[in-house]
Amino acid sequence: MTDYLAISEERQKLIAQSTQQDKTLQQLIKTIENGWNNSEHPSELDPFYNVRDELSVQNGIIFKGDRCIIPNAMRNEILSQIHTHIGIEGCLKRARECVYWPRMNSELRDYISKCDVCQSLAMKQPKETLKSHDVPSRPWAKIGTDLFTLSGNDYLITVDYYSSFFEVDRLYDTSSKTVINKLKQHFARWGIPETVISDNGPQYSSEQFKQFSKQWDFQHKTSSPGHAQSNGKVENAVKTAKRLMRKAKKSNSDPYIALLNFRNTPQQVTKYSPVQQMINRRTRTLLPMKSALFESKIPENVRSNIMDNKKRQEKYYNRSARDLNELKQGEIVRLTPQDRHKEWEKGARIKREIDMKSKNGRTVRRNRKYLRRTNEQFNPKCQTEEINIDPNEQEISHDDNKNSNSDPNHSVVPDVEEKSQPCSRYGRPIQKPSWMKDYDLK
Repeated sequence: MTDYLAISEERQKLIAQSTQQDKTLQQLIKTIENGWNNSEHPSELDPFYNVRDELSVQNGIIFKGDRCIIPNAMRNEILSQIHTHIGIEGCLKRARECVYWPRMNSELRDYISKCDVCQSLAMKQPKETLKSHDVPSRPWAKIGTDLFTLSGNDYLITVDYYSSFFEVDRLYDTSSKTVINKLKQHFARWGIPETVISDNGPQYSSEQFKQFSKQWDFQHKTSSPGHAQSNGKVENAVKTAKRLMRKAKKSNSDPYIALLNFRNTPQQVTKYSPVQQMINRRTRTLLPMKSALFESKIPENVRSNIMDNKKRQEKYYNRSARDLNELKQGEIVRLTPQDRHKEWEKGARIKREIDMKSKNGRTVRRNRKYLRRTNEQFNPKCQTEEINIDPNEQEISHDDNKNSNSDPNHSVVPDVEEKSQPCSRYGRPIQKPSWMKDYDLK
């Protein structure tokens, strides 16, 4: 049998020598040569009992069929040779072809699960089942807000979760003060909502916005950083607003008319337009309409239709989704990188599924989808005070004391024809690197 081993003689001698020094395998050799006795064989040989008919000894090496049984002293070395970062199943298939020892599969899985290279470059986790927002019982009880950029200009969008009615405001700076002033205008017009949902941008995570929520008596909720899906209502409104504005610019038409027409277009789910759901009546457009159609009428079954649609969405979405196992406090996890070219970051869960302490001592907030359990060890380099880190902190500069170039009470749909700086295909402004400031690129 040893003649068929595709290894050097020195390697064969090393395996035979290690087998000779392994007390358990020496007992196994004696048992193989003398025969198995159900009641008298040592307990150390129990793992080999079920495969006893496949065992043989050749030149001091034990074989299970065509597979070489590796002595305990050489198993870590063999594990490292089996593991070539090709994944657990691939490594198991390689191992099952040529080597064997009791609990080999579990040891190999554990070995690979602790590999820093594999864990830092792992694939994304599968999506979890859909958890929809509660449907409010009336208009403007729950709203979402966000900032977006189009043609080099910044805008604020505010959308009602009940009616899908949204407002768009041009921003001449993105400070908390400016955003708050715009929201105050809408609250004065439509009333103060019970809940305001936003992302974790500096405009919304500032102390100034926190005081605003207290003074105006509304609950401020933020979505998980890097998980735009949790505030999908706003993201969808942003896409709609951008599409309307781009089409208005390309067709040389008035963006205000485009916004007016959208607000008066019946929705597929509720059969009523956003403005009907918002104020219980239509508003006048350029289309000829009977006066009777402008009379107030309370839309029927709006909430139930929205809830039925959400159930249908959940049904189809959840077909290819599954919930991940709950993480316990203190478990070691890896954090999905926001940049797909970066590696998974190691950390430990400290609170719910959204809080993780990374190796450099900072505390970040993430959705469970982006945290993957690992068997690795974790020793934070820094045990300093925990800090809530926003993922966009390094990308968005923000000064609450910056003077606005516009009247803070002026809320308009943006002038899309205004000359603007170059933008990427995603709508983000393209800025020159600081080292190029002394060069004339025109």
